Parts: sequence; structure tokens; C-alpha cells
Amino acid sequence: LQGSVATPAGEVRIESRLLGAPNLYNWLGAIGAAQSVGIDVATIEAGIRNLTAVRGRFEYVESEGGPTVIVDYAHKPDALEKLLQAVRDLAKGRRVVLIVGCGGDRDKDKRPKMGAIAARLADYTVLTSDNPRGEKPEAILDDIEAGMRGAANYTRITDRRDAIGRTIAEATDDDVIVIA
Repeated sequence: LQGSVATPAGEVRIESRLLGAPNLYNWLGAIGAAQSVGIDVATIEAGIRNLTAVRGRFEYVESEGGPTVIVDYAHKPDALEKLLQAVRDLAKGRRVVLIVGCGGDRDKDKRPKMGAIAARLADYTVLTSDNPRGEKPEAILDDIEAGMRGAANYTRITDRRDAIGRTIAEATDDDVIVIA
């Protein structure tokens, strides 16, 4: 991301390898906080330039060619929705493929909500297992699938490693794959 923010202490240039609106919102808060304790613009700019992604938080996975891959923990409906909206903004018309699962023995109510969000915001969704704990993985996928009501743009691959490998292998170079 690149841009600038006008502040009472002067313009702060944002140049970063990090992507997405969530990072921009975090920077705006950090810039305000830093300036409120007297940190100068040059130090703030250097700090933003040197930031690296937190693993699993809108993490861009670099590769030689192939699709764009973004990994994000997004384990709640609101987080998944914001993630997919941010990816859509970055994708600029490219196909967004979501690989998603829900953990077992936790928040069963969220599963259909996650499915509904996937059906609405992803062009294609791969439902997969994500730490089923004591539950049967297929039962978790059934719960997610229940929220996808009539959507035809998805598949189920229970084994997460297989789901990721197959999705990347079948993707085009223009696809954006989101692993949540």
C-alpha cells in the first residue's frame, strides 16, 4: 500500500508491503497514537515501511508465478466478511477462491453464517476441515454448507492439506486464493 495521511504534525507517507484496508485502519490509529506521544513523522514513516505481516493476518504468501495467496485466521463471521471485502477491493475483478473451515467443539452457530458469507463474497469456495477436535469433520462441513443455500460455486475437500494443494494446482495465475 502507498499513500499519505494529512496530520496536524504534517503529511505522513505510507509505503508498505502489507496489504488491505484492515492494515490501513491500523496505521491510522497508530499514526494518531504515535503523534500524541511526540513521535516525529520520519520515525513513523520508517516504522510503517519496516513492518512485516503477522503470520496468519492478511498474510501475502509470495511465490514464483501462480495465483496470489492470502492467509488469514478469520475464524468469526465478521472477520471473514471484512477479509473477503478487503480481498475483493484488491482483486480488482479477479476470481476470489476461498478455502475455509471451522474449528470443532466451538461456536456451532457461526458455521452457517460463515457459509453464507462465503457464498455471497467468494467466487468459489472450498469447504475443508480446520482442527475438528472431538467432532467429525464432515459434520462441521455440513454445518457450514447449510449456510450456502443453493450456491453451486463450492466443493468439499475434507483434508485441509489436500484442499489447499488441489486448489492452488487448479487455480489460474490471475486467481486470488484466500485460506481462512
